[in-house]
Amino acid sequence: MSKLYQIDKKSVLVKVWSFLRSGQARIFVITCGYYASLFFSTSNRTLLLLSCIYLLVLYWFTKNIKLSLFLAFVATLPFAKGKGYQIFLMAKEDVELRQLYDLVYYFPLYLSGVFLPLLGYLHLKSKITKANILKLPPGLLPVIGVFSVFIAASQIASLYSDFPLVIILSGIQLIILLFILVLPSLLQIRKNLLSTATISVLCATLLFQSSWAILQQINGAPLGKDIEVSLPNGAYGIVATEDASFLRSTGTFFEPSILGTFLLMASVMMLAAGLGRKKEQLPRYLLLFSAVLGFSAIILTGSRMLYILSTIVLLLLLRSHIAKNAEIFVQFLQRNSWKMAIIGISFFVLLSPTIIKRFHSFGEVFSQYGSATYRVQLAKAAVAITKDHPFGRGLNLSHYYFAQNFTQDDYIFDPAYPHNIFFQVLAETGPIGLTLFLLFVYLLVRRISFKNALRSKFYLGSVCFLLAAQFYPIFLSHSEILTYFFLFSGLSMYLEENSTHD
Repeated sequence: MSKLYQIDKKSVLVKVWSFLRSGQARIFVITCGYYASLFFSTSNRTLLLLSCIYLLVLYWFTKNIKLSLFLAFVATLPFAKGKGYQIFLMAKEDVELRQLYDLVYYFPLYLSGVFLPLLGYLHLKSKITKANILKLPPGLLPVIGVFSVFIAASQIASLYSDFPLVIILSGIQLIILLFILVLPSLLQIRKNLLSTATISVLCATLLFQSSWAILQQINGAPLGKDIEVSLPNGAYGIVATEDASFLRSTGTFFEPSILGTFLLMASVMMLAAGLGRKKEQLPRYLLLFSAVLGFSAIILTGSRMLYILSTIVLLLLLRSHIAKNAEIFVQFLQRNSWKMAIIGISFFVLLSPTIIKRFHSFGEVFSQYGSATYRVQLAKAAVAITKDHPFGRGLNLSHYYFAQNFTQDDYIFDPAYPHNIFFQVLAETGPIGLTLFLLFVYLLVRRISFKNALRSKFYLGSVCFLLAAQFYPIFLSHSEILTYFFLFSGLSMYLEENSTHD
């Protein structure tokens, strides 16, 4: 009888049941159900209703309103859906450089922002009723101070800008991001619970975005669902410049590079969580599967720099893990060599044609009309427009001043934002603003040695954003992805206080 019982314990059904009994698994399953329901969302109202139902179900299981609101915020971050306030800057007909649509500034009021005021209210209410003194991690205080000065310095350009309201509203965006950075420390949710619950939601998000990207490739175009968003010229899909037959998946984001950046951040975090799994987290196979699917979906975005960044980060993570677990790794390969060979060959056969196709024209990136030349020209223009403007030309206005000042034929770029976060900060806040922003980033990344960083999930996520931000315009103009950087940085500082890893 005991032997039968031992066999039954190892059955798939028993393992699934054991998995579903854990709190983090329930959060994961609920979040997957929420994402599946969005396939049937038809409007912002439907999306809001489904999100409210998701929040109520989370609260039903967790019995923690702060945690439920926070997880709902994390789960809805990828969706640039909602309302906004738009300011017209320049008509496309007045732009002498190549331009496909009017220049505008858009102040976003996305769905995820609905949960932030509620979290702020709950925090203030608890502090007033309990007369608590606000306690923040010591390492967070200088970060808050420097970023606050950066926000103040960024507003000086409003005194001489053509559009001061744009700069003021962009400053409000920065204040919201600062609140998100501090939010994990304000909530004071038990660290282990906050970490594992957030990983459960992010794992579901990664699986959802990766699957959506794959479905877009199968469909040969966006799926045409309400949850998808697009730029004015991308409603029917974004294709590679060198090959119009290559569809670049966008998931539910605006651009392939934004989806790719999210996939890089989340895949690295799931890989780190899977390799250093704790008992209370999701099963290792689920974390590693989501990481593999995420890395594979990066291929479908067609973002070549993300291919390179993913390879470098992946090799560093595996090298660190193998170095510390060499004997276990050798034993694993000996037991599963044929399985690993089949998996490796399968991925090579499925993905290598896409990779080869994208790198076929890689030699042209530094040609006259190549993407590298495009980025270099944007960087030089960012430096040029800050001449005699120590506080820059104004947040979210770099593309407007490019359209005004660069009209010669030898410039191949459209008046887009600089494809580098530091050059964009330079153009919009000047040398003084850039210095403050660099100090802010330094205070965030200096806390953990590189060796320990490989074991720190949320820290790794924020670092991966910075790597991608060296090649793509993902600053305030795409707050849905920039928010992840501040969120992961805030989680890292709260969870890793007085610890080398979370």
